[in-house]
Amino acid sequence: MKKWIVVCWMFLGIGHIWAQDFKLDAGKISQKEFLEEVDFELEHGKIIIPVILAGQTYRFLLDTGAPNIISKRVANILNPASKRDVNVVDANNTTQNMEMVPFPEMRLGSLQFENGVAIVVDLDNHPVLKCYRLDGFVGSNFFK
Repeated sequence: MKKWIVVCWMFLGIGHIWAQDFKLDAGKISQKEFLEEVDFELEHGKIIIPVILAGQTYRFLLDTGAPNIISKRVANILNPASKRDVNVVDANNTTQNMEMVPFPEMRLGSLQFENGVAIVVDLDNHPVLKCYRLDGFVGSNFFK
């Protein structure tokens, strides 16, 4: 019995190592050289830009100090094949366990961001952000 438990534990440990390639800084813009002008809305001092995921246009906040974020509603629509829980530390040094999901493609104008990931946040019920009617954030990992 003990041998079986050790073998299973070792096998699970190897799976955990393989899963480590699911990183927040994953993804890249496919174009090598570009200059892109993007229409935007200025709403209460926030820059809102149109982003295309899976052929659908969504309202994203431009926030280069945050990672890519998608709303729980959009995550449910996209229904990603895999998910991962991660600990996220905010500017106030508060740690929170959140879900991270992959997305194969995100477009901003003609820029194509491939093989990215995003943190899932319930933006529709967020006490501060719900008034913006956001679908997500274009964050720092888009511009790396």
